[in-house]
Amino acid sequence: MLDIALLMANASQLKAVLDAPAASQDNYFVPSLVFLSVSITLQVGVSVILLVLGTLELRTRQARNKADVLNNVSVGLILAIIILNVFIASFGIRFSGST
Repeated sequence: MLDIALLMANASQLKAVLDAPAASQDNYFVPSLVFLSVSITLQVGVSVILLVLGTLELRTRQARNKADVLNNVSVGLILAIIILNVFIASFGIRFSGST
């Protein structure tokens, strides 16, 4: 459930960044746009990996090795998502003229 909430929050922030009038965009517009886009892309990627992991049959050693690799990749991507969202939170959504 938390991953869906984070995806919705990022989508909402992306909408707010994109809806900002050109005159009120500050120096953090491009980094916010990039970080939000990368975060959403990584979240979708992790979702796909988790769906693949859920469908694997783990009867053979080779299948278990593949599942281990996919699991490690998903954990690494989740760590990257967390770090990205820390940066997103630190940049925030501010527009010139607002305090």
